[in-house]
Amino acid sequence: MSIKVIGLHHANVHLQTPEQTRDFYGRVLGMDADDKPEFPADRPNFWWQTGNGCQIHTPSHGGGAGSHFALMVEDIEEVKRVFDAEGIKYREGKAAGRALQVFAPAPAGNQVEFFQPPVWE
Repeated sequence: MSIKVIGLHHANVHLQTPEQTRDFYGRVLGMDADDKPEFPADRPNFWWQTGNGCQIHTPSHGGGAGSHFALMVEDIEEVKRVFDAEGIKYREGKAAGRALQVFAPAPAGNQVEFFQPPVWE
């Protein structure tokens, strides 16, 4: 059993306000925000394109998955099999129209998200 990581998809970092997010990532860094998906006004989030297929997600609300990074894997079921065999606790998530996500803590407590492309169903 082995997890096959095929790429980095995004890093998720929380900011305090939507204005802070737009100013730094949009104005200062000159990055373009992805228009998909749309987020409700009470849960602002921007997905910034880095130019190489990766994104930086910048929610400015208290909910969601917290700060983490996301890895694309060849087989999401293999991730669950390996974690089960290793005794690594994880949780599954699935937002409407999206691929299954698995979240697990890395040894130092950093959260890692795993999913099998495509992201959108």
